Amino acid sequence: AHNCLGKTAGETCIIECAYGYSISGDPTVRSCENSGTFSGSGLPTCEANLCTMGFPNGVGVSHTCDGVATGGTCEAECTQGYSGSPTQFMCRSNGEVSGSSPACVAKACGELSLDVQYDSELCSGKTTSQTCLVGCSEGWSLVGSVTSYECKAVGSFSGSLPECAAKRCTEGVPASSDLNTPESCSSLTTGQTCSVACADGYEGGIAEYTCGTSGYLTGSSPTCTLKMCPNSVPLGKLSNNCGDGVTFSSSCVVACADGYRLAAGSSSQEWQCAWDNVDSAVVLQGTLPQCEPVPCEYNFPYGAKVVHNCTGIGTGIDCLVECAPGFVGSSVVLVCQADRTLHGTAATCKALSCPSRDEANVENDCGSTMFEGKCFASCADGFTGTPTSWMCGLDGQGGVQLQGDSPTCEARTCIYNIPVGLAYAHSCENLENGETCTVSCADGFVYESGVESPTVLTCDTDQSLAGLLPECIIITTTTTKTSPTEASTTTSTFSLTGSSSTSTSSTSTPTATNTMTSQTISATIATATRTTPTVTSTSTTATASTTTATFTTAEAYVEISGGFTLEVDAADLEAFVNDPQVKEALIATVAEISGAAVEDVELKLSIATRRLQSPLPDRRRLAAASVVVSYVVTVPQDDGSSTTATGSSTSVLKALTNMNAASVSSALTPNLEARVGAGTYTVVVQSVAAVVTKVIRQITTTPSAGTSAAPVTPVTVESSNVGVIVAVILCILGAVACIVGMVLLGVRRSRQKGESPLLAGNANVEVYGPIAIVAVPEPPLQDEEVALEI
Repeated sequence: AHNCLGKTAGETCIIECAYGYSISGDPTVRSCENSGTFSGSGLPTCEANLCTMGFPNGVGVSHTCDGVATGGTCEAECTQGYSGSPTQFMCRSNGEVSGSSPACVAKACGELSLDVQYDSELCSGKTTSQTCLVGCSEGWSLVGSVTSYECKAVGSFSGSLPECAAKRCTEGVPASSDLNTPESCSSLTTGQTCSVACADGYEGGIAEYTCGTSGYLTGSSPTCTLKMCPNSVPLGKLSNNCGDGVTFSSSCVVACADGYRLAAGSSSQEWQCAWDNVDSAVVLQGTLPQCEPVPCEYNFPYGAKVVHNCTGIGTGIDCLVECAPGFVGSSVVLVCQADRTLHGTAATCKALSCPSRDEANVENDCGSTMFEGKCFASCADGFTGTPTSWMCGLDGQGGVQLQGDSPTCEARTCIYNIPVGLAYAHSCENLENGETCTVSCADGFVYESGVESPTVLTCDTDQSLAGLLPECIIITTTTTKTSPTEASTTTSTFSLTGSSSTSTSSTSTPTATNTMTSQTISATIATATRTTPTVTSTSTTATASTTTATFTTAEAYVEISGGFTLEVDAADLEAFVNDPQVKEALIATVAEISGAAVEDVELKLSIATRRLQSPLPDRRRLAAASVVVSYVVTVPQDDGSSTTATGSSTSVLKALTNMNAASVSSALTPNLEARVGAGTYTVVVQSVAAVVTKVIRQITTTPSAGTSAAPVTPVTVESSNVGVIVAVILCILGAVACIVGMVLLGVRRSRQKGESPLLAGNANVEVYGPIAIVAVPEPPLQDEEVALEI
């Protein structure tokens, strides 16, 4: 089950288990990407719930439904001794097994065949589980009590035989109970006879008896008919085998009826048809057994949907079944019958649906969650917090409500796609969802369009800044001051897009001329200095003299900036960037590779998880799931004569220019292990960006001792000469722009072919007067690499 339909780019959805299934672990979260597809993989582990109610029941019914789970099927059939067709049941998602129980009919047992002395006629026609009493046949005497036989499922009876003793002819035998044998018959021997009449309780004539060799008196018994005792056993809780009546001297058993059992200390009773001397008639006599209802055992209401008072009730007693709290439906009455089964209509109860629960900055998937159902609440897009589980439970007032702690949600702070590099100045740190920041060109950089056009980034719900970065180009400026008699100033601006402008102004005496030559990359830019008379409104006369100047270099240093990209386990990104020991290890790594002092290295880390949009199709953009390390190494500038002296600007620049992924990895691994321990972070160096240098130098000129500046002779200049001078300057500027444009066009084409436009192999540093030119070969960038193109 999921809520992914209708999601748009940047939105997330949750995939969880459907109703009737339980989730193992956490739900799966998918994010809708700009491409129109969902990111992420895998589905949650769902296990079918076991059914716990609605199992098949009834007399003679068995089933295979124990342990069946949602969607599974099972079978109900008649047990041995019962006949009927099996039926199918299915486990539904609500935890109930549905289906119809088979109609099982008890099978009849065969006739009970016993020896002649046993009376088993009461066992005729009995079916499975029914019982019958076995006594002694006519002419045999019962020793003890009658016994019970049960019809078993296999179709035969099981039980123990009663003890029956044959009658003997002694002391006046015949001694049959139906005869009134005179005393003379008690001493009969073989062949002797006596007259025997019918005894009390019988009716008939007189017959002669002869004692036979078998030990019994033989003869023709008088025709004596037993008188019948009417059945006087009370009905209700009792059962008996007395039928319509019992003949004189016969007995029957009075026991508990079906659905009742003997009370403690009580037993079944034998009733006898005896002669009542008072009434001179036969009467059925005996003691009543104590019987109590048998508790019902079958067809009890099951499941959490109902409550009842049926437990322990016995035969003939009814009970009430109602819907449990959290469920709704009508109540029913069940009656305990003699078969120990509750009879009546099953209660139909439906779970109540919890009303919605709306909270600020919280979203949930509760929908129409039913009673005792669970759902999840999580923070809305743009907020962070731990999801919680809600359950639909009782509200204490007969209704239901969603219960559970609310997630604590805090606005997300954007930590991805923060602008990186020397070119940008911004206020994009610690922005929360929906806040914006402005990105502009930093000091030393100008907008490529020539118009100040800062851009705005917005903190998105995925904790990343979205928007366009401004196009910024670097400015390189060199200033030279000369003696009071002669001054020339040249300012040059260079950019990756191939634009360059040079302006020169000069004042001098007619006898002094100064020329400065500047070279950048592979182009030579000639800056001409023209000797121009000073324009004034008065004329004076003076003698010019030659001045010798001494040049002194003030403080000069080189800033070398660059960077490299690290791939870090996604779960450790924020911890890695915010770990001070990690930053210390990275500074030590840059210092170790470059040979600079640790205090000369400045470093910044930022996270990039998606590409920033760029208006130019050939712009490189930040790759996903990486940490960008930007460094600046500041060292005093040397004269370039030594490339091996440790810590010199030349050696540091060369070392950083030659730095690659392998050398960074080799130095970074031991530095990280020494500070944060082995295995704390998994780090892979992805790429190393080209380095950029910024040279800052001032050259001042002072007159030598013993010299003095000669007075300058002002000359009046016609206005037409000023126009010529301006035209010459404009021509020079146009020529410079053309040369630089052609050079940079060649550079761009060479870079598109993956070649270095200036050098093969390592970078070189060349110093032309006050300007340091750095040519750095850059390998072709692979997909998803990060590089700062200079």
